[in-house]
Amino acid sequence: MAGAAASAVVMALLVTASGPPLAVVMVVALGAALAGIFPAVLGVAGSRFPAHSGSVFGILFTMALSGGMTLPWVTGQAAAVWGLRPALGLVVLQFLAVFALQWLVTIARGRLSTASSR
Repeated sequence: MAGAAASAVVMALLVTASGPPLAVVMVVALGAALAGIFPAVLGVAGSRFPAHSGSVFGILFTMALSGGMTLPWVTGQAAAVWGLRPALGLVVLQFLAVFALQWLVTIARGRLSTASSR
């Protein structure tokens, strides 16, 4: 959740950057915020489903590559219509959506573990 939240904040700062030097710093910070997410997901998936890690990795890579192909295209189409800054604002919303989904999963897990311990 921290990676998604940090990415949303850094992306919002990037969208509102007043000049190229600040934009460059924000791009580097965004890379740092995102760097640990995918390896962590693969590590958790591999340890959670060791007997099916190949299939799970295949599904995760398919989802990641589909998103990595589709979302930049959508952002480019939005940039052609609205301009670059508003289109990159959509990326902020995407990071917030990832954060919200992770938060909901965390809450659901807490409820499940509480219910199973009773």
